[in-house]
This record gives sequence, C-alpha cells and structure tokens, in this order.
Amino acid sequence: MTAVHSADATVRGWTLPPSWPVWAATAAYPVWWALGVTTIIYPLLVLPLSFYLYRMRPLKLPRGWLLGAMFLGLVLVSSVMLNVDAPATAVQHGIGPYGAYVLRFLGYASAAMLMLYVGNQSERVLPVRTVVVAMSVLGGAVGLLGLAGTFFQSFSFRAPASYFLPSILVGNGQVSLAQVQDILGEAAPRPSAPFDYTNTWGEVLSMLLVWMAVHAIASRRGKRLAILAIVALSAVPILASLNRGVWIGIILTIAYVAVRLALRGRLALVACIVVAAAVGGGALAVTSAGDLIQSRVETGHSDEIRENLAADSIRLATDSPIIGYGSTRRTQGSYESIAIGPSADCTQCGERVIGSTGQLWLLLVAQGWLGTGLYFGFFLYNAWRYRKDNSPVGIAASTVVLLSVFYSYFYSALGAPLTLTMLAVALLWRNDQERRRQVLAPDALGAFTLKEFLDA
Repeated sequence: MTAVHSADATVRGWTLPPSWPVWAATAAYPVWWALGVTTIIYPLLVLPLSFYLYRMRPLKLPRGWLLGAMFLGLVLVSSVMLNVDAPATAVQHGIGPYGAYVLRFLGYASAAMLMLYVGNQSERVLPVRTVVVAMSVLGGAVGLLGLAGTFFQSFSFRAPASYFLPSILVGNGQVSLAQVQDILGEAAPRPSAPFDYTNTWGEVLSMLLVWMAVHAIASRRGKRLAILAIVALSAVPILASLNRGVWIGIILTIAYVAVRLALRGRLALVACIVVAAAVGGGALAVTSAGDLIQSRVETGHSDEIRENLAADSIRLATDSPIIGYGSTRRTQGSYESIAIGPSADCTQCGERVIGSTGQLWLLLVAQGWLGTGLYFGFFLYNAWRYRKDNSPVGIAASTVVLLSVFYSYFYSALGAPLTLTMLAVALLWRNDQERRRQVLAPDALGAFTLKEFLDA
C-alpha cells in the first residue's frame, strides 16, 4: 500500500491546506508585489518547505535528480570565489555580493523544494487540478495587471515593506505598474506588474498562458469564456511590452503545441490553431500593431551591450570553468572607456553587470561551464524523458520547460520563472507516477486526453 503524504499545518486552531505553498508561490504573487516583499518571498518558503519535506520522509526523487543535486552543490562550492577578483572586471566591495548570492541560492533551493513537495503528494491530497488552477489564476492577474500598466503607467505607490526592510531587499520601495522607457525614439510604458521588470512580466505571462488554456479546456462554458477573454486581452500589453523574445516564445509555443497535437492525430485541433494563428497574424499585419512590431524588430536598442556582456560571460566561464566566480561581476568602466563609471549624477553609467542579461550568462559567470551544463541538463533530461506524455498537462508542462531553456538566452530565471519551471517538472513527474500506478482520479487533468476535455 502506498503511503499518503499530507502537509497540513495547524496554526492557532485553524488548518492550512496542503496546497497553500503552491498558492503562495503562484496566485498570491501579486499580493507579495503590492507589499513589496517579492525579493524574499521565495527564500522564505524554504523554511516551511523544509519542515514539510522532513515530515514526508522517505521522499521520492525524480529521475535526473542527481543533476539538480550536483548543481545545487556546485552553487554552494562556488561561494568560495565570491571574494576572488575576476580578471578584467571591477573590484568587488562590501557585503553586496554575499547578500545577492544567499538570495540566489535560496531561490534555487525553494524552487527545488517546491518541486519535491508537489511531486511527493498524492492526487487525493494535492490534486494536479489545484496546481494548474493556481498557475492559471496568476496568469490572469499578470495579464490584467499588464493591461492596467499599458494605460495607467504613471500609477505607483510606496510598498509597505519599504518602511521596515533594508533597501537591499526592496530597492527604492516604489511599486509601479509599468516601466517607462525609450525604445522606439520616445518614452512609452512597458507593462511590468507584478514584477519589477517588463522582461520578467513577459517571460512569466507566456509561460502561464498555456496553463490558462488547460484551465479553460477543463472548465465549464462560462468560466472558459472568461479565461479566454483574459488571454485575448493580454495580447494588448504583450504588444505594448515591445518584448521581442516573448513574441518569439509565443510563436514557438503555438508551433510546438500544434506539432504535439498533430503527432497524436488531433488534426481538427491543429487546424483550429492554424486558422486562429492566421487570423491573428493577419489582423496584426493590417493594423498599426504590424508597424509597431516591424519597428521593434528593426530597433536593436541594447543588442550591442548584450553581445559584449555575453562575450565577457564566456570569457569568465573559460577562466573558471568548474566552479565559476560565485556571482555576477561588473565591467571596468564602460565598453567605450575604462574611465567611465557610476557617479552621483549618473548611477547607471559604466560598470555593466556581467551575467545580468539572461540565465545562461549568469550561470556561465557564477558556476562556470560545469554548472551551466548541470542546470540545463536537468531540464532537458526531463523534457526528453516525459516527451510521450500527451495529456493536456503533459504538453503544457513540457512547453514551459522548453520555454525556460529558450528564455535563458535573454532573461533571468530566478524567482517566479524558475518556480513555474520546477512546478512544470513536478507535474510531469506526478503524471508519470500516477500513470504507472494507474490510479488517477476521474477528474484529474492528467488523466484526460484533450478530446475528452472538449467532450466534457
């Protein structure tokens, strides 16, 4: 008989459901953003997750777990390099690098623990449906906040946490709906809420759109239409974000899902996707949105800086290929002159952060070639291992894992993106476990084919 793990926690007479860590890490994120504690919320989850995982012993481990464990071990070992000056970079001072390193490690650890937590729960205790709904709710919130940021870019307020937390954790303490940046020749809003940066907003939303689609398929007509309406409205801030990487990511998502469905013989659904994509593309081409996209494609903006920082990341990884340098490094001056650096009048001048332009480049600097290989090896192994999971959840989860690998070239994965990726791995693992036991509950998302969802 298989033991049923539970993670109920009694607090002063009331009980927290086993799903609360999932909701705290996903759907509740806008609340943490409004409070100004998004920097520490995932590291803080390490404490309760450690307690629950201890109680749930013996733990099951996913296939490929050794790659992930070796990566976390290497992150710990790389800390010895934090006080080592990397060649041709600015000298590090103060405790800043150590604080950033601790938060980063705890972020990796919390995502891994959440994956283990979800993967070790039974369908009765923590249904797959609950995890999908939690991520879909976050997707709806991110889409609607992005829409608000597109039209109310000046709205901002001081986060409550800024009154008692140090600036290293809350920055300037201001919470805003959008970043106002000059990308195409004039200042324009780029939606960012509930995140600090537009890039993170777009990365997360594109990952969550697939879960919103799965949630819509599994819902009754009224709720399905509401979810699909939010997905449609999200197209407005996605365009306004001017985020080329996300645009490409969404195109790749549509193509990947269509291929997966075609391989299963779901040709009618593939035809629907093709028609919808054609209609959407045609609408973009004949409206001002088409001109916006073309202008953004032709405007490189920060491409040259990214190329230089990528070259520096590769150089540092080659200098320390086994354990890297523990954290990011700063350039000496700027790429125009070594004499240009930050000042009171220009805090953004010079000293670009090497490893800040994508998870791939961060890993190369912080953990070298070995750590980079272990990190991507874990995700690619899981994507390959569960490639035959053709349930809606399986296709969606595989999409998220592969999107995370793609986005690593452009964006950081730390925080919400990494958490969502690990939850996707957990659901692939859960589906595999349940399939092997053949005891999926009748209403479990992973048990249905897409046709059965539509028939329902």
